[in-house]
Parts: sequence; structure tokens; C-alpha cells
Amino acid sequence: MKRHTVFKTCTAALTGVMLFAASAACFLPSRAAAGEMEVNSAEDLETDEPEDEFEEDDPEDEEDLDSEDDFMEEYANEVYFEKADYGYDHRIESFLIIGTDGSGNEDEIGEEYRGAMADFLTLFVIDHTDDSYGFLELDRNTITPVCVTNSLGDRLGYYDIQLCYSHYYGSDPESSAENTLEAVGTLLGDLETIDGYYALNMDDVGILADAVDGVEVTLEDDLTSIDPSFVPGAAVVLKGDQAEAYLRARMEVGDGDNKGRMRRQRAFINAFYDKAIEKIKSDKTFLNDLYAVMKDAAVTDISGNEVSRIAEAMRRGTNKGIVGIEGETRIEVSQADGEEHEAFYPKEESVIDAMTKLYSLHLLYSYEDDEDAA
Repeated sequence: MKRHTVFKTCTAALTGVMLFAASAACFLPSRAAAGEMEVNSAEDLETDEPEDEFEEDDPEDEEDLDSEDDFMEEYANEVYFEKADYGYDHRIESFLIIGTDGSGNEDEIGEEYRGAMADFLTLFVIDHTDDSYGFLELDRNTITPVCVTNSLGDRLGYYDIQLCYSHYYGSDPESSAENTLEAVGTLLGDLETIDGYYALNMDDVGILADAVDGVEVTLEDDLTSIDPSFVPGAAVVLKGDQAEAYLRARMEVGDGDNKGRMRRQRAFINAFYDKAIEKIKSDKTFLNDLYAVMKDAAVTDISGNEVSRIAEAMRRGTNKGIVGIEGETRIEVSQADGEEHEAFYPKEESVIDAMTKLYSLHLLYSYEDDEDAA
């Protein structure tokens, strides 16, 4: 089982800092893709002594552990929030699902590389202790520390920016996915055990819909500007290009905010998962076959053996559904490009509640108790 260690501090090689200070405009997002993040000098970056960018443990697979106690000792984890620290000792596997838009330049190598924006983000969590699984929905506009890198992969500093930008930074699609995985871990209390990622361009989401013979949703919004058949109240079976159009529509619909798109994404994912789970339970090869079909389109570090384990967990486990995080959406001037954008600020209590549902968190230490004692 792979485990990716998420660091709060950002590494910065001296050559990378010097390069960034000399030509920041070349490595940070253009206005068209992600805005211009202003950095006047190397001193503006938050950096510490260089560390390894991503350490990976490679412990024995869970089947080889001698007992439940051995597993707990190896995998028990803690998460840290402003008000309290929590731990969990359930046998958890989690995988980050990333849906990207078409804004990047991911076919290029070297200084021309640009990752796409992460339009869709869901953490799939399997609890092997109580045989359950669920999905944590993440708002792409969530403000959280994101590590900025240049297109060569040098890590340059952290900025509190929208989570979707995390995929822009990297030197190739794999490192962009790793950067997004790290940002999600930081958001979730410095969660250190996200086991893998699966990134798919939203252009290819129609393949998923076709794999389950279409996804039926009831339209709540007037989407006739993107498809004449998308009238409010209509029940439509989404396939191919229609599925992509339904999921990606935002600026053309209503107020153009992300909440409407997330609502549509949730409706689509709920319907897709229901049909996919039915197929997984009735056809033991379905998920592996789908994995093979999507292999060329997806960027992932999830192995075929892990896919088989995921399928088995979904066949026998209880579905906890999709869990969301509450917070406040503001329209504010972005530090990235100086223009107004949506910014979602999650409530810490809601993050903790969501993780408790999926990870069975228990309180380790409350800083509010210290304040009360004082």
C-alpha cells in the first residue's frame, strides 16, 4: 500500500528560488489560465530548509500484517486543526478523484508545461474496519495553502489560493496530481494517508456515462443555452458529450456560480455511482474492465490490484454516500490576478464533522479546554 506524506513546509532548492526570482512571470499562471501571482523577491516566498518533496513508505500490504494491532500501530493517524487534534485507528484507504478542465498544456515537457485546473475533486474513502465507504466532496474554490512550483518542479512557496490551482503547478501531469493530493491533505488537517490519485480530463467523462449505459438526472436549471433539450424539470439520460456539457456548465447558467455546478455534479455522481455499484455487485470484472478502458485517458498511480480491492470493498460494504463541507462563499479580489473570483472558506467544524463520518475521528486534544482553564 502506498502512502504519500503531506508536508506543511515547502521545499525550495536554491537554484529554483534564484530562477523564480529572475523570471517569475514565466512560471506562474498566465491571466488566461490562472492569473498572475505577484512575487517581488525570493524573500516573499515562505520556505524552509530543503526536504524531500514526497516521501513514500512502502510497508507490507495489509494482508501480510499479523494482527489488527499491527495494522493500527502501522497506520493509526492524527489530524490537526486550529481548535483541536483528532486521531483515527480504523483501517482506512482513500483515493483522490480529480476532474480537470482543458486550460492546461499537459502534453508539453519542461518550461512549457502547465497543468489544467482541477474542476472536480472528490476523496473516496474506504473504511475496512466497519466495511463501509463514502465520498468527500470538495469545492474547487476552497481557499487553502497550495504549494507553488515552477514548470520544472522546483517548489517555491505556499499561497492561500483556490484549491483548483494546485493542479496547475508541477512539471508533468503526475506531479500536478501529487501537488493536488498534497493540498487536499493540508486542507483536511494535514492528513498524511491519501493512498493514490485518479485524474481525468472532464472531456472524457462521457466515457464513464456510456460505461453504465447513461446517467439519468432531473434538470433543476435552465441549460437550454448549452443543449435545447436541457429544459428545467426534464429527466434526461446523459451520455457522451451531453454528460460533459451538463457537468461543466457554469458561466452560461443562472448567476454563473460554482454552487449550481456542484449541485449538478452531485446529482450526476450520485446517479452514476448507483448504476456503477449495481454493475460492480453483479459483474466482478466491471471495475477492472472500466479501469482498462480509461487507462490511456487517466493519470493515476492506482494499481490494478488496488482497483480489485476497491471493487471488493464496494461489493460488500455499506455506502455512506457523498459528504459535503459547509462554509462561506465570498466574491473577493484574488491574490493571484487582482480580479474578483469566488472564494470558498470552509468551516472547521464542518470539515471535522465530514471527516468524522468517513474516518471515525476521536478527540485527542482540545485547545479550547486550555483557553477555558486559563
